[in-house]
Amino acid sequence: MSEIRANTISDAAGTGPVTLTGQSAAKAWSSTNQVSFALRDSFNISSATDSDVGRTALNLTSAMASVNYSVVQGGYPATYTNHSTGWSITASEYRTWNSDGISAYADSIQIDGLVHGDLA
Repeated sequence: MSEIRANTISDAAGTGPVTLTGQSAAKAWSSTNQVSFALRDSFNISSATDSDVGRTALNLTSAMASVNYSVVQGGYPATYTNHSTGWSITASEYRTWNSDGISAYADSIQIDGLVHGDLA
């Protein structure tokens, strides 16, 4: 059995990280608190905007190749037992929303999004 140990894996020029092209690793992810509005943590997210109650826009640092990518999302409601989450996307941004499961948008203490697809 072989073992590879490394602290850093760089591109061929040694100037940056390797580029994920054919792999199916997540291309971006985020965890946002809509109640106190804070981007809790993220990867490939340049900024997050509090669009309105229960709605957040997340801008991708590196854009996707098209709008044909997948966003998997879940949320934890601040005060609601019923909730739903959703999104709309462009190549460089995806938007999340959270509702109380009945009829109104509602802020969530945690909305998590995971993006899979091809980078531009």
